Amino acid sequence: MIRKLFKFFFDNWYRPLLFFFISTLLFIWITGVASTTTIYYLGFVILYIGFAILLTSTIYELYKKSWRKFILSGLLFCFIFLTFYLIENLIAYHPDHYADNLKIPDNIQINIPLNNNETKNNSETTFHLYNAGQPGLYMYAVWTKRIERGKLYLKAFEITHNDPLSVDELLEKTLIEVYNPTDSIVKFITKDSEEGRPFTIYEGEWGKPYAAKFEVWFKPDIGGHEKKLFEKNYKIEGWQR
Repeated sequence: MIRKLFKFFFDNWYRPLLFFFISTLLFIWITGVASTTTIYYLGFVILYIGFAILLTSTIYELYKKSWRKFILSGLLFCFIFLTFYLIENLIAYHPDHYADNLKIPDNIQINIPLNNNETKNNSETTFHLYNAGQPGLYMYAVWTKRIERGKLYLKAFEITHNDPLSVDELLEKTLIEVYNPTDSIVKFITKDSEEGRPFTIYEGEWGKPYAAKFEVWFKPDIGGHEKKLFEKNYKIEGWQR
């Protein structure tokens, strides 16, 4: 039975090739939408299975002495392997030493980002930072009463040196449209999903926590100056690229 399945799959060399391209598409999709480290690495597992299938097909063509198909499969495997190797080593990951020598102060209050399932019902105006699956990915929610039409967004600064963090990313990904003409406290989040839209802190990497000050700023739609509404200190990590 196993031998028949093997021959059915590998006797037509386009089937392993099709399997590899499907595994590559799944790899790109999974790593792009992964919300946890486990899911992220699952994408690599699927890609490596695709490589193994393609290599097995090449060896099988050599065993059958199908020289033309063996050469074509071998060249294709080498080209794809080298392409992914270059991407992984030149683009995919570069160590970020930003947080190597940063110290977390022990004389100020430092908060820990909440998990998504930690719901907060607030009776006062405030904001909370949430983890969004992987270290370096976060979301936030704001509770406020009576506020004119406008937009909220975040600014972040490393505490000890006051370095601005991921300025363009925060300005683009943390915008929240707000309006509350009442004295009732209302929760506001970004609208990409029911939980909010993740944003990335690029400075630093996994396993190297440091302290950052997050500020919530309000920009009115009609006239008026931007103003800071809230600020909190959080222990965070940068996203590992």
